[in-house]
Amino acid sequence: MTLNLGGGLGIIYRKERTSTALQFAKAVIPLLRGHGLRLLIEPGRFIVGNAGVLLTRVLYVKPARGKTFVIVDSGMNDLIRPALYGAHHEILPVDGRRRRASARHVDVVGPICESSDFLAQDRQMPLPEAGDLLAVRSAGAYGFVMSSNYNTRPRAAEALVSGRGSRWRVGARPTPTWCEASVCRRSSAPRGDVDVAASAGRRIPFLKMSGAGNDFVVIDNRAGVVPEPASRFAARVCARQAAVSADGLLLLERSERKDFRMRYFNTDGSEAEMCGNGGRCIARFATLVGLPARTCSSRTWRATSTRR
Repeated sequence: MTLNLGGGLGIIYRKERTSTALQFAKAVIPLLRGHGLRLLIEPGRFIVGNAGVLLTRVLYVKPARGKTFVIVDSGMNDLIRPALYGAHHEILPVDGRRRRASARHVDVVGPICESSDFLAQDRQMPLPEAGDLLAVRSAGAYGFVMSSNYNTRPRAAEALVSGRGSRWRVGARPTPTWCEASVCRRSSAPRGDVDVAASAGRRIPFLKMSGAGNDFVVIDNRAGVVPEPASRFAARVCARQAAVSADGLLLLERSERKDFRMRYFNTDGSEAEMCGNGGRCIARFATLVGLPARTCSSRTWRATSTRR
């Protein structure tokens, strides 16, 4: 007869006091001795939990009234445990010098536009800066296996590092599903992050951009490459199931009064008056296509904005 005790051996996430393997054995074996049982245990998390970290980079730090947000490029699709059941994972700067920075209470949040997209809330930690690399600890178990492609985000690549510093890639980062859709084909276009969408027999270069949680398809439409009606094109391109997939379409167009005109379309094809996150993306995109780099003025059918 076999008795399966399951896991039973916890790991230290923060300051917990857990049993060692020897302590666990001393407590269990005397109770089972003489019963003729074959004993099975499942110590997977005990073995690998604290052997793995999730590496994430700080996109920017956003001070707000009564709270500071640290926005990173990993989200709840990469590590769901904090959002799903409040699990605690220590977060430390990879650069040891940054660990001496002044400590602040912060929320470490991801780029997904969800209130539950966080890795830590009200956490006292050294305040990082944009570009810093952070290590989310104790991610070796129930991390990648519980990750997903939610919001069309590709899952992280896995790397195995030996004690001597040798490194092997365990799993390559999957290609986003929207790159496999029928309206999207790979291109050797400049900058490396521009793909090509096919519409009406033509190829239209676009850039996928993210602004504070929203992802956009951004197109330079100063030459009128997007077929009219643009609303129908937007609904087709932004569809989550069978297209490029995005929260909206941003078009950069010519303007007689300003540096350029911004048009923003929702996923249903409706044209919005204005979008703050879209404005940030279109300002960055304007610099990429050679428009004024320091200050630019844009116009929508509702408002005018100036961004530096």
